[in-house]
Amino acid sequence: DQTLREDNSQNRMIEAVILFEEVANMTFFSKNSIILFLNKTDLFSQKINDVPLTVCFKDYKGKSEDDAKKFINDRFLERATTQTIYTHFTCALSSKNISFVINAIREQLLDNTITQ
Repeated sequence: DQTLREDNSQNRMIEAVILFEEVANMTFFSKNSIILFLNKTDLFSQKINDVPLTVCFKDYKGKSEDDAKKFINDRFLERATTQTIYTHFTCALSSKNISFVINAIREQLLDNTITQ
């Protein structure tokens, strides 16, 4: 339900998906994997109970927080046309979560290096 500061008619989530599409599909990134961080899961968990996701995505039909996360993730992934996308749901305030994500990224980078 949040809007852009510079355009209060534009939903922030929709803007993020559009921006991701533009960046992910640039020729410069066409042969690279992309790591997508969907951050602030702590705030999302609080907000999803008060503001239905249908405020932003009219076609959302899910029932749970996990359904909502998957739906949002899918909106991003369907916008990238060629490369592999690694998604991580993060809470930057959680050192345990960030440590897990950094280790997962390290493994993904090593796997990519080995296969190339």
